[in-house]
Amino acid sequence: AAGDRALGLAAYAAAERAYAAAVELWPEDDPERPMLLYQYGRSLWLHSDTGGADVLGEARDGLLVVGDVETAALAELLIGDTVWRRGEGKTAQEHFDRAESLIEGRPASTEIAQARAHLCRYLMVTGRSSDAIRVGREALAVADSLGAEDIRTFALNSVGTARINLGDLGGFADIEESIEVAEAANLPWHVARGHVNLGVSFFYA
Repeated sequence: AAGDRALGLAAYAAAERAYAAAVELWPEDDPERPMLLYQYGRSLWLHSDTGGADVLGEARDGLLVVGDVETAALAELLIGDTVWRRGEGKTAQEHFDRAESLIEGRPASTEIAQARAHLCRYLMVTGRSSDAIRVGREALAVADSLGAEDIRTFALNSVGTARINLGDLGGFADIEESIEVAEAANLPWHVARGHVNLGVSFFYA
C-alpha cells in the first residue's frame, strides 16, 4: 500500500523501497505476487530507466501463469525499453514484438491503451513515424474515453514528435498539450520527457 501511494505521488525512490520490502515478505506462491513484482519493476524503470528488467521478467512470467496477459504485455514493453536504453536494439525489438503479439486482437482497456502508448513511443524513436502516429492515436482514443491522463500525455508526446519528424509542425501543439496534461496530473516523468522532446524538436525543425 505504501508503494502504491508513493507511486501515485510520483515519489519513485520511495515506491521502489516500499515495493522491495513487500517483495521480501510476500509468499512465493501467492497469486498476487506477480502484480506486486510488476509494480516493483515499474518503479525501478521510472526511477532509473535502465533497471528492473530481471524483476519485470519474473513479473511477466507470473502474470502469464495467472492469466493477466495485458499486464504481462506491459511488463514485456518495459523490459524492451530497458534493454533498448542499454544499446541492445535487436533484443529490444524482440521484446516489443512479443508484447504486440500478446495484445493483438484484445478488446480496448486501460492496459491495452498503455501498451499502445509504449509501442507508439518505441516506433517514434526508431524512426517509424507513420506507424507511431497510427498506434498513438489508437491509444489516445481509449485514453480520452477513460479519462486516463497518464496515457493521454504519453501518447500525445510521441504522436507530436512523430508528426514533427514527418515535417508536420502541428505536432508542436501535441507536445505542448502533453506537458500541460502532465503538469496538471502531477506526472513529473512525463513533464520532463515532454520538455526534452519539445527542445529536441525545436532544434531539428
